[in-house]
Amino acid sequence: MRRQRAVTPRTLGAAIGEWQALLAQRTEQLEASEERFLALIARTRDGVVIVDHVGTIRFTNPAAEALLGKSRAELLGGPLGCPVVADETVELDIQRAGAEPVIAEMRVAETKWEGRPAFLCALRDVTERVRQLDALQRLVALHTAILDAMPGRVVLVAPDGMILYANAAWLHRLGRGIGTDYFQMLAGDPAVADPARAAAGVREVLRGAAPRFASATVSAAAVVQGPRPGAVVLHTDAAG
Repeated sequence: MRRQRAVTPRTLGAAIGEWQALLAQRTEQLEASEERFLALIARTRDGVVIVDHVGTIRFTNPAAEALLGKSRAELLGGPLGCPVVADETVELDIQRAGAEPVIAEMRVAETKWEGRPAFLCALRDVTERVRQLDALQRLVALHTAILDAMPGRVVLVAPDGMILYANAAWLHRLGRGIGTDYFQMLAGDPAVADPARAAAGVREVLRGAAPRFASATVSAAAVVQGPRPGAVVLHTDAAG
């Protein structure tokens, strides 16, 4: 029969002392981990805001304060001012007193703050990216309008021969554009003189064997820039 060790005030005190030492060690480790986390967040270029379940701001880093145009004292305890949904990414138009407005991308993740459920909102300034995208879209719209105003039939052809773009004149005459085989459409265009020669010339441009090709009714030029190389091809009606 196993003898049970008697618990004396001395042994109990020793056990309590060990638990207190372990607790102090764990507390110190947690505090050090939290300090490292806060130091990392303070140095990141992205804004970080932590809000509780009702949308009240509980923490901000310097980047968030600069992006929002407010001090830490002004932000803490106040509302974020927009819905917060976990695993969602949204764009926010931020109006700032005495400064230019900015556009921020906000990504939200669930977390805990001071032992309670909360949301971590990562904010990134995407103002320049959005402006560049808007400018690109306006430029594309302008180029499309110019191409659609042309009487000639214009297509952008990928290296595999598939049509990536067709202007209004092409669609009006031939009926099909994006996603169709250019060489099949070429053979079916009654206005093209010598379709076999035109097809061979366009294929050379697509292969990179020649920078351009021109015949009486078909012209092609290589597209050497951009994510999808290919050729711009123009069909015209024969003169006379």
